[in-house]
Amino acid sequence: MLAVAFLILGCQLIGNCAGTAVEPYTGAAPRTETLYVIAGGWHTEIGLPVQAIRGQLLSLQEPHLGAKYLVFGWGQRDYYMAAHPGFGDVLRAAVAGPAVMLVIPLDVAPAEAFGPSNVFTVHVSPEGLVRLSKYLWDYLQKDPSGAPRLIAAGPYFGSAFYSSTGAYEIIRTCNTWTPKPCAPPDCR
Repeated sequence: MLAVAFLILGCQLIGNCAGTAVEPYTGAAPRTETLYVIAGGWHTEIGLPVQAIRGQLLSLQEPHLGAKYLVFGWGQRDYYMAAHPGFGDVLRAAVAGPAVMLVIPLDVAPAEAFGPSNVFTVHVSPEGLVRLSKYLWDYLQKDPSGAPRLIAAGPYFGSAFYSSTGAYEIIRTCNTWTPKPCAPPDCR
């Protein structure tokens, strides 16, 4: 049993080193906008000020009226949605399967909600926000009307799980889905 846990941990660590499929931005536009990468142990999320959201992703503002920030998390459906994930959920997460996106509305800045040591500020260009908004929108599965497909209420007040188009697998985890904020010693 312990050997299986170490195998999963090793595969997870290998998967966390894989890159995303998004082509890097090579423009020279000034980085005047801000996004947040939130680290929560093995899990990472992306936070955006609501006024920074662009394109079709703006439709997610409606169910979260009054929020100043939206945080986007992505993960293996059964594990991420489990109230108290157990060892069986961990084993299922080691096998490729469906994913979900969790959207968490915040009335306070991410550093206040998650703790300053868990939140990395990333400065991006306005074009970078457009590309990120499209990236997030493309990961949301849509219903026949074109709206994101809501699955269930999330674990936090006002949060919600949406079906994702992406498949979760050992080499495609939340940590490869989320952009890397920096590399030591350049952090902060």
